[in-house]
Amino acid sequence: MAVPDPGRMDRALARARDGLGLAAGDSLTLSEASVFMKYLLLEELGKDGIAGRRRAGEPLADIRRALEIALDRLPERQLPDIGAGPAWRRLRLDREYRSRLLDMTVEAVLGERLAPETCLKSAPHDEAIWSGRRHAVMFGSAPGFSHEFYPLAVDAYVSAAGQPGEPGVLPLGVHLDWLDAGGAIRRAIALDPERERLVEAPVEVPFHPDSVQFLCLGSREQTLHHDLAARFACPQVNPLAPSALADDKAATLAGWSALALETPRSRRFAPGDAAAAERFAADLPDIVIKPNAATEGLGVVYPRRRDPGFAFKVFAALESCWRLGDALIQERRDGVLFLDPRSGSLHSVALRLNLVREDQRYRPTSGFAQIGAHPDQPASRGRNGRILPLDVVLSHLVERRGPRRPVAGPDESLWADIETRAARAAGLFGNLLLVGLDVVLDLSADGRLVPVFLEANPRPAGLCHSRLFSGSPSRHDQVGVGPTLWRGLAALCQ
Repeated sequence: MAVPDPGRMDRALARARDGLGLAAGDSLTLSEASVFMKYLLLEELGKDGIAGRRRAGEPLADIRRALEIALDRLPERQLPDIGAGPAWRRLRLDREYRSRLLDMTVEAVLGERLAPETCLKSAPHDEAIWSGRRHAVMFGSAPGFSHEFYPLAVDAYVSAAGQPGEPGVLPLGVHLDWLDAGGAIRRAIALDPERERLVEAPVEVPFHPDSVQFLCLGSREQTLHHDLAARFACPQVNPLAPSALADDKAATLAGWSALALETPRSRRFAPGDAAAAERFAADLPDIVIKPNAATEGLGVVYPRRRDPGFAFKVFAALESCWRLGDALIQERRDGVLFLDPRSGSLHSVALRLNLVREDQRYRPTSGFAQIGAHPDQPASRGRNGRILPLDVVLSHLVERRGPRRPVAGPDESLWADIETRAARAAGLFGNLLLVGLDVVLDLSADGRLVPVFLEANPRPAGLCHSRLFSGSPSRHDQVGVGPTLWRGLAALCQ
């Protein structure tokens, strides 16, 4: 059995203490030792090796298996006396602890840490966390969940602090596997705001939540959302009916057109309807082909008429979409690109606006910008794009067509108009308490920016990148999704 390099153990211990906010000489508790074990696994596999595997496109399942092998090679007698020894013994006896440690390590492989460390406890949660209404944020895909959960938990904490004497809402991260046969919660993740960390532990007595929300459900998100929504009779942040509407891009666009909102010319095509699709595409100057029911840029293609084999590329894109259901052909309406001021590279742009429903009306509360890998790739992190602050992107826009002239970003008047239109767009989904809208910017004949509404997401991702709005896209830097969400949910629970 291989002996861990003492240098690697020292580095892992230093990283754990740093992540937990501990001093150099501080000892680790048993729950804190799970963070050390995560970093030791990363050290054992080798940071460069992991990065190379990711660049080569190795499936996460294979990387997880490599981490599991590294875990099995750690001998208990070589671990420092900081609680890691008992943690190692838990790995031998507790399959759930082992699985969650691997989940945490895979999440670290995926990128930078955007949430506090998660400590795995064997003892049940402290009773102190159970004050207030218990809100279950249900998830099925573990990698990245803590990043999405953390800003929601912080917002809820801020909202409760601003209403002393009122019962606040306590968000709890709950994996689908942590429900017992009767739908009660037996394990949960909670924010420890005093020590700035997430704590995952079993609960003393399984309980049913006061409200639920569905997020990070993985590749089968729509099917899982449908099944889960039927299991809970309590109030839901994203109930099934309006969520199903938001998941249907064509129906959403039709609803927005009826509200006189700017949308791209679009048409849905059933599998095999290639002739009608080709006729419709022929009337559009630039086209986008995408599945009608998919997210994260999955299956989105921008065929260019000037490229060789244009007709074949259109047919191939349709065939790919039809494997997932209906296809959608749209006129491409993003008239501006992001010009990276450092590299000079050009990228497609989309804005994500998060809106919260409170007192029977929607308010834009937060957002960010997504850029594509290049101008002919969708602006989506799921397709190798990136997320950037709105002010960074909106201050470096250029025309997509023609000589790439600079385009001034929205002033406060235009931004107010965008927010007003976004609130009207969100109104289509009356019972969603939180919805993410994707908007691109086009140019009118006289060169003015025009917001064009593309789609909605009832399970919006990227929440860890969201910044709260303060009346202008150039004046928001506070991390958050929208504290008013929790006031609206508390009213609904009453």
